[in-house]
Amino acid sequence: MQGHKRILFFDLLRIICVFFVVNGHFTFWLFASISGILFLTGWSYMEIYPLTASMLAVYGLIIVSGAVMEYNYSEIRKFSEYKLFVLKRFFRLYPAYWMSLIFGLAIAGGYFNVSLTSLFLQFSGLFIFTQNGDWSPDTINIMGWFIPTIFFLYLLFPLLSKAVKNHPYPSMAVSLIITFVSRYILIHYTILPGWAPWRWFPLCNLFEFCLGIYIVRMSLYPKNSVDHPVIAELADFTFYIFIFHVVVIQNIIYFLDFHRNLYNFPILYNSLLCAEILGVSALAMILDKKLQKIIRIRLLL
Repeated sequence: MQGHKRILFFDLLRIICVFFVVNGHFTFWLFASISGILFLTGWSYMEIYPLTASMLAVYGLIIVSGAVMEYNYSEIRKFSEYKLFVLKRFFRLYPAYWMSLIFGLAIAGGYFNVSLTSLFLQFSGLFIFTQNGDWSPDTINIMGWFIPTIFFLYLLFPLLSKAVKNHPYPSMAVSLIITFVSRYILIHYTILPGWAPWRWFPLCNLFEFCLGIYIVRMSLYPKNSVDHPVIAELADFTFYIFIFHVVVIQNIIYFLDFHRNLYNFPILYNSLLCAEILGVSALAMILDKKLQKIIRIRLLL
């Protein structure tokens, strides 16, 4: 990373997007009646975009990811720089995800029918390529689908960044066509194996990722030269909330009896669940930052 200051706009956008993602997942268990009023359901024309706040927020996170990569890593010219970039991205994503799987197994491991093959697919994130990737008995954390999804885009970043830099308008036009056509095909036809390939297939997210790159390349974002450490820390915290919230909800609701005893007290029940998500995410953030510091020292990152 080039030591640039954080951009307040991207931090706030990340916080907002994660809020909508988490709230969208809460609707399945807690706030269904409210969410039916506040959030659209269904799909856009030709079903290219799902019209739910949580799914649109996922695309928002992909835009932010592309923007942040362009802001911090826009000058990758050598293979050694690319290798270092990939390692940094890998260790930024995967350790926290692995922690979520370990947490899920620790809380409810006896309830999962997890084979060694399934464990490998889940820890690698490659379960999205299998037909058993959704809410199946051996899925520990379904949010793991996002980890390889964004990592694939990171692998393409230097090429996409160069294309947008040298040919911004053609690059955006081509990426839009590729994304919308591939998304339409994979939504309507079974061509690729695995769970919801229109979500994780790199070409289906190309436009949003390139849009983030384009926004930074063209300086189309609000500039802010003042540091906001609290907002920056909160934006970092949302990554762990994003990774952990479903595995906490899934495991604590279904596998801890004292939660079921509180079900008739919705305010207390919901407050306790939110506190548990925040507490587990905060602990994961502390452990992950210490682990990443060790990794950076050992691998000279």
